[in-house]
Amino acid sequence: MGRKISVHNLNLAKEFESGNYGLDEFCNLHGIKKHQLYYWRKKIRNTPQPTSGSFIPLSINSDQSPSVAIELELQNGTRIKFNQLVPINYLKEILR
Repeated sequence: MGRKISVHNLNLAKEFESGNYGLDEFCNLHGIKKHQLYYWRKKIRNTPQPTSGSFIPLSINSDQSPSVAIELELQNGTRIKFNQLVPINYLKEILR
């Protein structure tokens, strides 16, 4: 089984990917070695991307009609509207 990488190290690799720093500068700034950064970047590339059914970031539209308490839009475009608050367990069950 492969070595586990901390979330912190994966986040560093993602930060480097943003392209704000050169390799030497980034490694010096964070006190890491180049080979470590290469390894973490390789882990990111080899990590499977979320598939359908995975949760995606929630965006809140403050201009939404007050008559709808909750509106969910799924990745396939399906919209589910609730006119009142519903228990979280109910939401989990219908999103399976």
